[in-house]
Amino acid sequence: MSEVELDTFMMSPFGPRILRIDLPDNIIQRINDLGDNQQNKTNMDGRLAGQIKDEPELTDEEMNSVGIKQIFLDIGHQYVHTILSDKHHIDYNTDDYKIDMKFVSGWIVNQKENEYNPVHAHSNCSISSVLYLKVPEFKPRGYTGKKNIDGYIEFINSTVDSSKLSAGNFLVKPKVGQLLMFPSTLLHTVYPFQGSGERRSLAFNLNYKLVQGE
Repeated sequence: MSEVELDTFMMSPFGPRILRIDLPDNIIQRINDLGDNQQNKTNMDGRLAGQIKDEPELTDEEMNSVGIKQIFLDIGHQYVHTILSDKHHIDYNTDDYKIDMKFVSGWIVNQKENEYNPVHAHSNCSISSVLYLKVPEFKPRGYTGKKNIDGYIEFINSTVDSSKLSAGNFLVKPKVGQLLMFPSTLLHTVYPFQGSGERRSLAFNLNYKLVQGE
C-alpha cells in the first residue's frame, strides 16, 4: 500500500434509494395492539403476490385511531424531498413545487413458518414501505458455509456486473421498529423461516405528485 494519505469519498449517484427509520416502542405497541384485533377482517391475500394466508387490510379509521397514517405520510414526504433535493434533480425547487403525498393502502402481514413472498414489485403507487412489528426466534437450519437468510427481505436491482464491483441485491434482517421505504418499482422478496411464532409487519403504499406552487 502507498504511504500517501488520500481523501476518499464514495459516491452513489445511481439506483433506487432505500430509507431506514427506527420508530419508537410506543408506536410499535399501538400498532401491535391493532394487529391483535384483526380477526374476521378483509384479507389482502387475493390481491397480493405473497404465499401468506393472514394479511388483513387496514382502514383509514383504524390507522388514524393509533395515529400512524399521518406519520407515514410525513415520512414519505421526507423521503421524496430528500431524494429530489439532491443536486442531480435539477428540475425540483421547493420555491416552485410542493409535494402532494397521498395514502394508497396498508395491511398487516402475519407471516408464519414456511410462508414467503416471491419476487415482486408494487403497482398503482410510487412509494412502498414495510415496518417490522414482531420478529420471532428463527429455528437454525445448520447452513454450511452460507449465510442464514431466513426471514430476511431482499431488494433486487437489475444490475448485472461481472466485475462484482456493483451490487444487484441488498439483504436486510428484520428488526422490530425498523421501517424501510423504497420506490414501488423496486423488486423485493421475503424469505421463509422455520420456527414458532410470527414475523409480523405492516406494509403500506403511497403516491406522490409535484404540484406547482402558488
